[in-house]
Amino acid sequence: MYCLHVDSEFINLLSTILRKEKHAEESRVDVLPQRTKCKKCGEILYADINLKPPHEIFNRFNGRCPKCGSKLSSRPIKVEIQTIK
Repeated sequence: MYCLHVDSEFINLLSTILRKEKHAEESRVDVLPQRTKCKKCGEILYADINLKPPHEIFNRFNGRCPKCGSKLSSRPIKVEIQTIK
């Protein structure tokens, strides 16, 4: 497991690269799902194969976790990259 600090520009760039790669090789299936959780209660705020910048998730919930009400950060605290089994 790797921990990285990234911003929304990096996530947008990664998403663009993956989309271009997908169009270049339609027969190959590459999946890099994104899962965003509340750091306090662990509630999953977003889970999909389409990457979404942190500020969009932040804005979707008006800056608050819908489960515990804690304040969300529009900047990622920790990013984990794991292999899918």
